[in-house]
Amino acid sequence: MATPKEIQNYLKTIGKELGDVDSKTKQSILQEIEGHLGEKIDDVKSAKKIAELPPAEINKIIEEFGAPKEIASEYRRQLSEEKDFKAEKGSSKKKIAVIAIVVVLLLSTLTMAGFIFLFNPEEEEDKDEIEIDANITFLTIYEGKGLQSIQIGDGQVRILNTYGEPEQQEETETTIWMDYNESRSMDFLVEKDSNTISEIRFNSGYEGGTEKGIRIGTPLEDVLNKSDGAKKTVRASYTETQNCLLGSNRVLYEQVYNDKIYAYKFIDCTKGILYWFDTNKTVTQIVVFEPYDTILSGPWLQAVLYKPGGEYCLVVGEDMPVIKSDGVTIEVIEPSPFEYLYDIAWHPGGGYALLCGAAGSIYKYDGTGLVNLAVQATDSFHAVKFAPNGEFAIAVGYNGLLAVIQDNKSTYSYLPDTIAPDVNFDDLAWNGNGSFALLVGHQASDFSKGIIIAFQPGNNSILNGTFSILDTPGTLSSCFSALWVPDWNYFIITANLGQLYKINVNLTVESITNPVTSYEPIFDAVYHPVEKRVIMVGGHAGWNPEEGVYDRDDSSRLVLSFDGQSVTLVDSGLSPHFLNCAFNPSDNSVSIVGAFTTAYTYKNGQVAPIQVDYGID
Repeated sequence: MATPKEIQNYLKTIGKELGDVDSKTKQSILQEIEGHLGEKIDDVKSAKKIAELPPAEINKIIEEFGAPKEIASEYRRQLSEEKDFKAEKGSSKKKIAVIAIVVVLLLSTLTMAGFIFLFNPEEEEDKDEIEIDANITFLTIYEGKGLQSIQIGDGQVRILNTYGEPEQQEETETTIWMDYNESRSMDFLVEKDSNTISEIRFNSGYEGGTEKGIRIGTPLEDVLNKSDGAKKTVRASYTETQNCLLGSNRVLYEQVYNDKIYAYKFIDCTKGILYWFDTNKTVTQIVVFEPYDTILSGPWLQAVLYKPGGEYCLVVGEDMPVIKSDGVTIEVIEPSPFEYLYDIAWHPGGGYALLCGAAGSIYKYDGTGLVNLAVQATDSFHAVKFAPNGEFAIAVGYNGLLAVIQDNKSTYSYLPDTIAPDVNFDDLAWNGNGSFALLVGHQASDFSKGIIIAFQPGNNSILNGTFSILDTPGTLSSCFSALWVPDWNYFIITANLGQLYKINVNLTVESITNPVTSYEPIFDAVYHPVEKRVIMVGGHAGWNPEEGVYDRDDSSRLVLSFDGQSVTLVDSGLSPHFLNCAFNPSDNSVSIVGAFTTAYTYKNGQVAPIQVDYGID
């Protein structure tokens, strides 16, 4: 919410009365007045246990504070006294500092506040000019906006005019970070292309709070109570937490590493605010940004896969039940875990499927129900695949998480740092005879750096396996999918920024020229055995590799085709982006799923939407 109109009008009137005061000093005065009025309003709301004050109450507070003309007159008088005092000491070229402007506020027995200026010329005579202390760290924080004086969408010049040069400044290709933590306990993120503020962060030492009374040090429980609670709580890796990959609409993240919670984060994208908490569950940072909402309704569909033979497919996604569909009817598997599931693998014989997802989730579906085979890991599994002989399956995930699933049991470990430190796996694929697999992903601490690892199992055991990192031509971006093409006897790897790679059985790596796109991520690929081509899906998705976030208002679908020689565009357009695809042997089509329950089909070179009611909006 913004500053009440009554306060805005009051400050404007005082500003007009201060017309002969320089703009910087005037702004400091108005900010201080706004801060004290905001504190009083917060105190009254808290005492009365109400969310908002009626206009009559606000006007009463303004009236007690003082008439604009008298307030302005008192400030001008004090500023004049400072100027006269400086003139008297001018021959010595010393400075008298105004240490503070202390406003005696809002006493119920007074109709006007007083103003006290504190001087100590003996202690401050080494100064050479007058300063007004504008170290304002107690103003009200408005969700989705910032402060009354500086807000999301303002230009960078606004920051400089208000606070001067930053104490520190760092730049990337797309952003400018401006640090004012020592003086104001704040920092700003500025978008380079528009030169406007995209985030305002309030850090330890900032004394002000939101209109709901949330400030640095507020307990997590109080934040949730004042924010209408969390819609869901997720245990997530560093990358998932930082980038809100498991949702952003009133989601509470428990950031974990090796089963230990290191931080908490609560985000409400519709109000444009998020809170970081330490291990003691107290607020350590408040971040304000422009509010956004999801483009459409419904969860993201993360994976679709047909049972061998094509009788039906399974669909999984974000906080939704497991869906079974034969193309005509849709069935919800009950009881079904409402978790974030990322991938599906059918046993080569078709007897059962494995599903994997967040917080070490592994489920077995035997055609009638789900059996929980979850491991004790708190990191997420992002892909699961059976060895070609069907004797066991391997699941891979974030922070180097690896698991072997065999005989209804799951055992797990983490990839040793000595092999590939700091790795998040997104997919894997076996070669034709199962002698080795490729694991693909990116560095956990740097999304832009992709990783491809060859894995040769040892006695079906992860710990006894052999791992080797493959060299790739050029700079490898984050890898999203790995696909073995049996007719061509090599792998295809898809990556962010539209990168494609061919990996031969001798593990040599070649780039595949992609003339269609140089930016859009390619999230998944499937081989079409009838058309003898690879169908690849993705989309712009608003993915920003520098920031590691999705732009919710700029999503678009993408379908590509690769015949072993060249990449061509099949379909593109403005709609939620595609995340996964699967070949349907019953009718030689490819089913495609994506963000916000998006469902399409590819057949005979044509892509068309499917109207599917999953009953999970």
